[in-house]
Amino acid sequence: MALFTKSLESAQADLAKAEAVVAEWEGKERTTREEAASLDAGSGALILEDASFAETVSLKIQVLERQARAYGAAAAEARAKALACHRALLDVEALHEDKLAATASKSLKRHEASVADLLSKLRALEGVEYMVAPRIDSVTNQIDSYGPETTSLVLTNEITLHKYRAGAIRYFLTNGEIPADTYLLDIDRGYLNLGITGMSPQFSRTLHLPASVTEAQAAGLAPEQTAEV
Repeated sequence: MALFTKSLESAQADLAKAEAVVAEWEGKERTTREEAASLDAGSGALILEDASFAETVSLKIQVLERQARAYGAAAAEARAKALACHRALLDVEALHEDKLAATASKSLKRHEASVADLLSKLRALEGVEYMVAPRIDSVTNQIDSYGPETTSLVLTNEITLHKYRAGAIRYFLTNGEIPADTYLLDIDRGYLNLGITGMSPQFSRTLHLPASVTEAQAAGLAPEQTAEV
């Protein structure tokens, strides 16, 4: 299925199925190896009683060990497919964050147009300019440098948040590591390029990093691994 037609839910379901297959093969490998080890450890007394039993036990252990190797190979193949699903999910999730940012951007433009229209009408009625009043700090009783949390500011922060999350995903997919700071996403590196000239906000794993990134990192996803599943 082409990436642009796959939903976030579909990519998540693909990963869950792939991880379930990994768990199944790993479980069979582990159980079979434990059975072989147990048989080997407990066969001594039986061999002492009947030396011919040694050949039977040895053959059984060899069969179990071969089965375990086969299960291990199947588990390794399943892990590779699961890593591809991790990559596919991250690609889809980055696009999802792009869409959320675009939706918030449209909302901001509509809101700003409405505010501008209202301010224009007030200006025509009163003959004076209107602006957002500063926020007064309740402790110091001084003007808060951050200003009030307007709807425009909330929407702007939402846009930036989704762009940072998309950027963090793409940075990880390209570099195989989590960005240490948001400036790595800002300075003309092809991840965000927001054009921020001042200080970038501190990178927050809680806010700016989707859980799927840390899960993919823990699974061992590397930049060169393909997204095809």
